Amino acid sequence: MFKLTTRYSGNEIRLLESSEAILVSICFIRDDLSQLKYVTLVIKESMRLYPPFPMFSRTLDKSYEIAGKLVPQGTWIMINAYALHHNPHVWEDPESFDPLRFTVENREERSPYAYIPFSAGPRNCIGMNFAMAEIKVAVAMILRRFHLSINEENLVTSKDLFPELMLRTKNGIRLNLTQRIYT
Repeated sequence: MFKLTTRYSGNEIRLLESSEAILVSICFIRDDLSQLKYVTLVIKESMRLYPPFPMFSRTLDKSYEIAGKLVPQGTWIMINAYALHHNPHVWEDPESFDPLRFTVENREERSPYAYIPFSAGPRNCIGMNFAMAEIKVAVAMILRRFHLSINEENLVTSKDLFPELMLRTKNGIRLNLTQRIYT
């Protein structure tokens, strides 16, 4: 996510500005997290491009007809969240980084199952809300303390991704952090 914010101009500044008032105090309360609206948009767009769990499996609880073929109850299926999140039939310009895709207005225009970084439905990730809160705090605190940059030779592309249980890069993500000086 930090790579994305450093690569696309204005995102880091907008993230910092959106979190600055809340981060004046080191003491967070739960309600503060809901005020980090742009931070949330960036996190969601980052997880759309790079879902933490690129694939997961399910067993069908009933039979379904898909494209004229019957898929029987009890069939074990794999759901490819990475492919779904990069599908041009679901997402306009799917390879671009656009946090505004997740504004309320834009979100209402698509299926709730178009974005599934934590799975969806009754078996979605039980820790989803905790994970989102933890990510928001970490991102806001890091951006408050550091300016981030990345060298062009360190940019990660899809060929650098290595899907295991979780999506990761083959050689990590290299960022430059410079401490912010507040006067």
